[in-house]
Amino acid sequence: MEGLKGVKMGIIIHELEHTYGKGTVFEKTAISDINIKIDDGELIGLIGHTGSGKSTLIQHLNGLLKATSGTVYYNGQDIYDRDYSLKKLRTKVGLVFHDPERQLFEASVLEDVRFGPKNMGIDNLHVDLRAYEALKQAGIEEKYHDASPFALSGGQKRRVAIAGVLAMEPKVLILDEPTAGLDPKGRDEILSLIHKLHDEKKITVIIASHNMEEMARHVGRIIVMNQGRIAFDDLPKNVFAHGRELEQMGLMPPEITRIIKRLKNLGIPFEGTEITVEEVKKRILSAAGNLRERG
Repeated sequence: MEGLKGVKMGIIIHELEHTYGKGTVFEKTAISDINIKIDDGELIGLIGHTGSGKSTLIQHLNGLLKATSGTVYYNGQDIYDRDYSLKKLRTKVGLVFHDPERQLFEASVLEDVRFGPKNMGIDNLHVDLRAYEALKQAGIEEKYHDASPFALSGGQKRRVAIAGVLAMEPKVLILDEPTAGLDPKGRDEILSLIHKLHDEKKITVIIASHNMEEMARHVGRIIVMNQGRIAFDDLPKNVFAHGRELEQMGLMPPEITRIIKRLKNLGIPFEGTEITVEEVKKRILSAAGNLRERG
């Protein structure tokens, strides 16, 4: 992997392995032989059941965990180099935890969002500007700015946690199970927010989730993890074609893929590229139109 320094190429994960409790009776390898290239501006779903290693993996991307072996490169630089600033990396690669309360600790929503940019050494005026802009982007109304973040609903806490990361103006936004525990309306709102941030800010977004139904509608690439390794890394339509293997991993392919299979058995032609309800609707209407013409 020589010659990477100074080359702008997003994130490269090379032969990454992480073992917890190495050398003890509790030793357990969580991830191994991980090789991934993530280009700037991608929207990726990192899928896996509980214990698959996805949460361990994403904590390596901004240096919260250090690999047992292997390397993570950000924009061509080895983040494990002695003189590399992990503090600076964490302003560029932001992580929103599965439990938002892990990163909420100030007395008010505004102060919580100000914390990140304030610790970057930015003057107070620009700290405030970043905080207000991030709160606006995350959809947090002004009436909540002085409220305790712990008094908010689950969905609002997640928005505040996202705003706290956005205030540092990251180039990469990583979210660990961002819709867990939310009702359907709350899940749709958070996913729509994430999609909007990706489209408007042109940042790289990585969503760690076990919900393939949600990922089918929101990401352009899916990486599936199983037992600490990469099982699939492809376009959603190609990943969902492995329905049986996914089910064996404890993952349920989107309901729409199972509907397509039943419709194929009824003689309705599908190209294998349809993964949303709207696409399937168009295919059915097209098939119905062809039948009417023949009749």
